[in-house]
Amino acid sequence: MTTESTNELHISDHFADFVHSLSDRAIPATVSTAVTDRIADTVAVGIAGSGTAVVRDIAEMAERTSASATGATVWGTPYHCAPATAALVNAAAVHAEDFDDTHTAAVVHGSTCIVPAALAAAETRNLTMADVQRGVLAGWEVAARLGLASAGAFHRSGLHTTSVVGVFGAAAAVAAVWQQPAPVIASALGLAGSATSGLNVYLEDGTPGKLLNPAFAAQAGFQAAALAQAGVTGPGWVFEGRHGLYAALGEGVPNFESTLATLGSRWEVEQVSTKPYSACHFSHATIDAAIGLRNRGVRIEEIEQIICYLPEPTWDLLCRPWEKKLDPASVYAVRFSIPWLVALGLIDGVITRSTFDTGLLARTEIRQLAAKVEVRLWDDSPYPASFPGRVTVVTETGSISEERLVNRGHPQLPLTRSELGSKFTSCVTPLLDTDSATALFDALHDPSTPAKSLAQHLSRPFVPTDA
Repeated sequence: MTTESTNELHISDHFADFVHSLSDRAIPATVSTAVTDRIADTVAVGIAGSGTAVVRDIAEMAERTSASATGATVWGTPYHCAPATAALVNAAAVHAEDFDDTHTAAVVHGSTCIVPAALAAAETRNLTMADVQRGVLAGWEVAARLGLASAGAFHRSGLHTTSVVGVFGAAAAVAAVWQQPAPVIASALGLAGSATSGLNVYLEDGTPGKLLNPAFAAQAGFQAAALAQAGVTGPGWVFEGRHGLYAALGEGVPNFESTLATLGSRWEVEQVSTKPYSACHFSHATIDAAIGLRNRGVRIEEIEQIICYLPEPTWDLLCRPWEKKLDPASVYAVRFSIPWLVALGLIDGVITRSTFDTGLLARTEIRQLAAKVEVRLWDDSPYPASFPGRVTVVTETGSISEERLVNRGHPQLPLTRSELGSKFTSCVTPLLDTDSATALFDALHDPSTPAKSLAQHLSRPFVPTDA
């Protein structure tokens, strides 16, 4: 979709009209459930990530530079900061262990940018979880569609799609929480374009700079919505203009007709996958295939070769450069190493958050088995509809294979309510006791909960982890 004159609606106007309409729109029950699931899962993995060393450093920086007694809670800490800064720290915490959800087809970790911004917006305005839920829904419907429209172009340009589109999702979320009029929402989206960014350069050395991509997006999205509310106007051509998002960072302006036509009828928040493993989402089906081989009786000492079949778009994250995937520089880098993740699945038969402790790199049996892994191209895989995996183990007596066409947690193969609950509990119990964990879970799902009251559960002294 393009606009021929200033009298026609821009793409940002269509999004703004939809976001504004959510205050009066009847939301299907399944969509409301999907939204609350996104919020609960995101807060849980954020609490888990709040104890990592890098997030503690970020939180302490935030407290030194923008502490505010009337600000928003920095999860898992005793700090309150200016809300945009709190959104930054909390988004970094959500992404710290790579345990956050993903819109599979768009390859966007939308909740990471959206939920921290929406919660900060509600907490500092004395609003409720109903407002947060409306904001999260708005943010996801915008961010997912922008990611889908890119068709992988941002990633091919070396950009982190999550943060490139997540800043718009965060801006839409905050504006929806505050129930802003459509022209203000459109300006928020236009202003967010000035901050869209996020390089995938972390792939070169395995440093945790990746988690700051969605963190900056959450912060900038909040600021864009606040600026728009204050009267600052943003460019309407932010998406389709000749200097707009897709022309500047993508491969040309896509056709938005079908993307916009489904607003309010197809809900992209229902297409989000929940992660069962705190590792790169592209690896999950391959991990499950490796565990399946172990369960079929494959003996580690008999393995001569391990062949993993993966779609080419996943190789940058999981396979390149290969020498660094075989010898990861950090525990964080293991989360993006297909040879190490497959070796963990074959040897341990399970991967949990505790798998990624500080002793992982010293496990010589994992390193030795990872050296037997090679990767081959899977040309006809179902990617990006799902993130598939296939593993073949070769021994002296023959070969045996396992294949997973759909990653667990995908909407076609969702985690059970019990699995979702177990993940929530495992993530929050380093910070909360059982009663507090239950109270937080219930509060996040109750639309009448004042967002400010969540601080009693989320504000705590640092509880360090080994990650």
